[in-house]
Amino acid sequence: MVTRDGVRLTKINPAYMTQLLSDMADDQEGVRFKITSLEPLNPLNAADDWEREALFAFESGAREYAGLVEEGGRETFRCQDRGHDRSERRFG
Repeated sequence: MVTRDGVRLTKINPAYMTQLLSDMADDQEGVRFKITSLEPLNPLNAADDWEREALFAFESGAREYAGLVEEGGRETFRCQDRGHDRSERRFG
């Protein structure tokens, strides 16, 4: 795809873009995020135990899931938002 000014653009899969943004945020601010699922298309997006708990909470109606957990010998704040499934997206 090329803009009117001749700039060549590349379409990127949303999950891959999320990974790229997370890598940048981790490098700059120590913040990580990812897309996860109980049935991921990409094995790298498989839920860990904490994420699995969050996903089950979402299935029960929770909108977000958060808490302090011990990771790598230090306390870490984790938060997961249920996001939006495609049926909830509105355009226009």
